[in-house]
Amino acid sequence: MAVDYKSTVTLFFKAENQLIKHRILQKEIFNDPIEIFENKLSVIKKEAPLILINTKMYEKHLIMMLSDSSLKRDQETNTDIIFILYHLCYNDYIKSLRSIFEIYKSKKIPFDDFSFAVYQDCFFSCQLVQNYHDEELKKLYKEVLIFISGKRDRKYIILKENLIGVLNGQAWEICKKDIKIQPPIIGSCNSK
Repeated sequence: MAVDYKSTVTLFFKAENQLIKHRILQKEIFNDPIEIFENKLSVIKKEAPLILINTKMYEKHLIMMLSDSSLKRDQETNTDIIFILYHLCYNDYIKSLRSIFEIYKSKKIPFDDFSFAVYQDCFFSCQLVQNYHDEELKKLYKEVLIFISGKRDRKYIILKENLIGVLNGQAWEICKKDIKIQPPIIGSCNSK
C-alpha cells in the first residue's frame, strides 16, 4: 500500500501534537533521556502505531519532512521524526542517514538534528555501533568526518570523537558491557 506525503504528515502530527503536549505538561517529570524516549515511544505507539510498524513505508516522506519549512513544529519535531526512523532495519537506516546527510550539507536542517540521526550513544545507536565494520557505515562516517573537519565548536568535536570511536570499534567494546546493564532503547543490538 502506497502512502502519499500529506497522509504521512497527518499521521505523524497526530502523534507529534500529543508529544508536544507531553513536553509542555511534563517538562520537569522526564529529564532522564531513557524516560524521555520511553515516553516518546509510548505516545507514538498509541497515537500513530502504523508509522512504527511500517516505518519503511513512510521513510521517504519522513525524510522530506525534516526540511519542509511549511510544517508547524517545535524544537524537537525533527528529533521525533528521526526517532521514528530509528525503527528501520539497519540497511534502510543507513540509506536514510545518507539522505539526512545530504539535507544537512544543503543547510536545510541544523547540525544538532543531523548529529542526533548519526550517533546518540550505545543505547540509542546500538545497531550502528555494533556494525562498525560495515563498509557503508564506514564510508558515510568518513564523509561526515571530512565534512565537519574544519569545525571547532565543542558539539562538532564531540561528534568527531564519537564517530571515530565507532569506526575503530572502541564504542562497540564499551557498548557490549553497557547493554548488559541497560538494554538498547530501540530494537535489539543485532548485526545487519
